[in-house]
Amino acid sequence: MPAATAEPAKLLNHGDPLRLRRGCGGALFASLLLLAMPSCQAPPAPHAVEVPTKRSPATPPTVRVRIVPNSAWVELSSRQDLVVKPAGLEAPRRILRSPITLRPTDDGILVTAARQGQRWTSHALQVTATHQSPIRCRGTDYEGALLVHLRKSSQRGRLDVVNHLPMEHYLPGVLDRELYRHWHPSAFRAQAIAARSYALHTMETRQRRHYDVESTTADQAYGGMTANAKALQAVAATRGQILTYAGQVLPAYYSSACGGIGQDAAAAFPRGLDIPPLHGRRHGHWCRKSSYFRWGPVIRDKPHFERRLRAWARDRHHALRTLQTIVSLKVVKRNRAGRAAKVAILDSAGRTFPLSAESMRLAANFETPGLEPLDPKSRLPSAEASISVTASRIRFQDGQGFGHGVGMCQFGSQAQAVAGHDPHTILGYYYPGATIKQAY
Repeated sequence: MPAATAEPAKLLNHGDPLRLRRGCGGALFASLLLLAMPSCQAPPAPHAVEVPTKRSPATPPTVRVRIVPNSAWVELSSRQDLVVKPAGLEAPRRILRSPITLRPTDDGILVTAARQGQRWTSHALQVTATHQSPIRCRGTDYEGALLVHLRKSSQRGRLDVVNHLPMEHYLPGVLDRELYRHWHPSAFRAQAIAARSYALHTMETRQRRHYDVESTTADQAYGGMTANAKALQAVAATRGQILTYAGQVLPAYYSSACGGIGQDAAAAFPRGLDIPPLHGRRHGHWCRKSSYFRWGPVIRDKPHFERRLRAWARDRHHALRTLQTIVSLKVVKRNRAGRAAKVAILDSAGRTFPLSAESMRLAANFETPGLEPLDPKSRLPSAEASISVTASRIRFQDGQGFGHGVGMCQFGSQAQAVAGHDPHTILGYYYPGATIKQAY
């Protein structure tokens, strides 16, 4: 979501899709630090990402950000020449005049420059610019290297473009997209620590992929290089600082506006951690300046809504793909703070489909070729709403918040910053029990 939209927010859709790994030289974070912190429940083993021993300030980890997914072709350009070589190999490189176009072939990638093409059998090419010049891709400038991957399996014949760059260079491009530029410096600093924590945790859980994070709200919005002074200053001031809990890096989720009621990570996301810093609680009226603090009604045509839910379910191999006409859609479970956690959909065949409330929201907003375009005014801002079903309509009213509601509320963080709260106080409010540590 671009900065300066009606709602900057910047929700993370982790319920749909969720490495302290490489330094500049590719070294692993080998040493682990055991932290003495209070804990009511240890994080489940599959998501336990231990905190690295503090490293040299010169070696923040490298982040791999997928900036273009599943594309038939891509054009890259720079003010300088472009250097192309197979990724990860000490192989001959080619210096080509900008721009270049890359397309998938049966056995590799075709690179075309100045009307002349060269076919590479490598399934991943690294592109850099001479003199460390930025590389432009689809109208955005990126520093570091761009790796172009030939996708495998069912989506073979398509390309992914992944930006490799140091963590501290990645984060300003996140803050620039996640927050309004006029917001308070303390809100920017709190966001920097949360975004760094989320990225580090996610890097460890995605080691088998060719990217760590998406550049969209599926993870954290990222807009490439930025001159945003507040974003740059916030990242520099918090360099290497992360949130931890029970010796583990905290996946510091955040969303635009909680509407006063937070959500549990375990309720929102399929593998969300059930730990105190990620439990939902009542947050009061801190985010009342959000235009989505209270919202509704949102009225959806029922057949269109059903088609969208089935398309979402087919994409995720979910039982809801066989849904027939919706008879009722009800909240059947709420978290300890009173926010909707689970819904049940009853169809005309008499079947009941249980679904997390957040998954229902994602399904309701699902976009894919072949579906009717969704009017922005018809998008479901959050799953916290009253729901009624008629013969032709589904009505959501008395809605609260924008996003999944887990962890930090960005509008609430801004209000607290304006009220004089420092970044550590803000983070302590939204992630109670977590501790800020220096990772590097």
